[in-house]
Amino acid sequence: MRLLLIYISIGLMLGLPQMQAQVLDSENSMALTLEDGTGVMLYGRATSLSDEASHEYYYLPTKLRLSKKQDGTPQFLFIKYASEQNGKASGAILHLLMEYGLSSEEEAELAELASKKDPLAKIKGVAQVAPADTNSVRIISATLSNSRTRRSLVFTGQAPTFPGNKIALAANLDAEAAQLLDASFQKTRSIADLSISLSYTYPLKFPAAKGYIIEDWSKVDSLDLFQKGMFTRTGSIERGWFHSSDNRAFTYDEMHELYDKMEENKVIDMRFEELVADERVEKIREMFFQYFLDSFADQDMDARPLTPSKKQKTDMPDIKHGVYFKFNRRFAENVIEKRKQVFNLNYSTTFRHSYQLTENLGTWYDAVRDNPKCVSVILLNDPTFLHRDVNIVLDGTIEEMLEKKELNSINIKLRKTRDAEDAYPFNEDLIVDSRYLGEKNEGSNRLSFTYSKARDSKPEVYEYKLKYSFKGGNTYIPDTAWTKGDWGMLEINPPIYPFNITFESSLEDMEAAEIRNVAIQLRYNKFGEEVETVVNIRTSKGEPFLEKTIFMDKNAKGYAYRLLFYHPEGIMATDWEARFSTGYVYANIPQELVQGDKSFKEELLTAGKAIRISRGDGKVVKEEDQISGDPRFADLFEK
Repeated sequence: MRLLLIYISIGLMLGLPQMQAQVLDSENSMALTLEDGTGVMLYGRATSLSDEASHEYYYLPTKLRLSKKQDGTPQFLFIKYASEQNGKASGAILHLLMEYGLSSEEEAELAELASKKDPLAKIKGVAQVAPADTNSVRIISATLSNSRTRRSLVFTGQAPTFPGNKIALAANLDAEAAQLLDASFQKTRSIADLSISLSYTYPLKFPAAKGYIIEDWSKVDSLDLFQKGMFTRTGSIERGWFHSSDNRAFTYDEMHELYDKMEENKVIDMRFEELVADERVEKIREMFFQYFLDSFADQDMDARPLTPSKKQKTDMPDIKHGVYFKFNRRFAENVIEKRKQVFNLNYSTTFRHSYQLTENLGTWYDAVRDNPKCVSVILLNDPTFLHRDVNIVLDGTIEEMLEKKELNSINIKLRKTRDAEDAYPFNEDLIVDSRYLGEKNEGSNRLSFTYSKARDSKPEVYEYKLKYSFKGGNTYIPDTAWTKGDWGMLEINPPIYPFNITFESSLEDMEAAEIRNVAIQLRYNKFGEEVETVVNIRTSKGEPFLEKTIFMDKNAKGYAYRLLFYHPEGIMATDWEARFSTGYVYANIPQELVQGDKSFKEELLTAGKAIRISRGDGKVVKEEDQISGDPRFADLFEK
């Protein structure tokens, strides 16, 4: 039951607790349009233990656009490099930074529009959202998705949670891709061949309906869910339908069809006391399907984008591109083993709702097409160009890691050896740190080196070495040998990336269970080793909501965690659990602790006695304390 309570806040059955975590009210919303055509969706703040609507409104992320430098120049670069030999482009470099959010003037306009519907309305800013998963930024482009014509592609894989935070995209294209993408920019078109889609979730309170939901998973294997071509099944009946070995992906409508069939056969049984049709019941039905979808399935971000169906558009009106889903077997099996569960719906319930923000580059390009700082052409055989520029693009996470003191610096060494015996080699040694980016490079994540191409038969070939210096004196060298670089673009990608953890609990429930402190103990891979971070919520501080940034390996699929309860009788510990897609964890206080269940307490206290916190740098050095060898977490700690 504990895993489900993290996803669905049934802990709110006794009314929404007074806490600083922002929850929005599904029955108090406005859809407004600004003068420039920007659509804005607002929700009122959910009120605790009251049916009275709040007048404090938050708007969902909107207005995805190109970022601008301090002088107003859009942060967009499209360099086409061409040859006069055939008059065609030899390739192109595309790089852009994006952000979302309304300006203060636009928020003032929004407040004026909202006051016409609610005279007491106050606009409190953008809603607190969380990335839908670890791949919450999607690049939708026929050109950039073609690995044959795309030499390289770098983009920020995590959607930003605050206005003004930037999303980076960089690509190096061959001649064919450069011409196709340029044609979609320049020619008469309704849309360019590049869209950016950000996927979020946000906590949304739904109204109460008197009743309950029963999940009876013992009935699953008695159903023939794969007949009539509804699903392709190659697994045996004995193993159960979640064990289908074809690992195929399902559309939104297919998932809904499966869910409806489970309702029809009483695997999921919803019972309400209302004797007439009530729109609240329909909201809860759809809300519970969303819980089922988010819990039992993962989005297949690698599959080609779909056109959303009418049903999907009705359920999620903001969606622009539909996705495929694959069953999360580990979570499904864990739930099905519990056989039967009951959800009480007599009180308001909060779910994390999905939201998608999508924009097409065609809406921005007209503002930059004639700006030579943004769009230009280089003739590779022009005699004027007697030098070669090494264009270096820093991953969008580097600036954040420097600001948070996780990364101290990056040492970039470049050299160019020449054919002529009496020609001096070119050498460049640069230390990139927060001071360099802020003062010398004016905050840009693009660097450039120039060397002479004279007296060399292969002027485009140079070599480089990288050395990362991280917090605590840790250094990382990808390769001790010199590596050949592409003069078109050199991409600097650190071996680790920042991942935001949001941790929340109820202070009232903690006090009722005599718990002074709730901690989340996190385990994940960093530099190929198992490390640990602990985050605490203390009743004495009165803060039920904390955020913590951890740094994981690039190939890390998630993290493991368990909860620690600090009680007068000792430290209590839950079992370890794996988390693959989200950084949000709600620490539900078990009712057994509130009610003083002695056997339950003893079980948690026994587990707590074995706790050993890792050493100061976070490394878990003792094998008996590591969980990376546990088969349950093999996917999390693979190197």
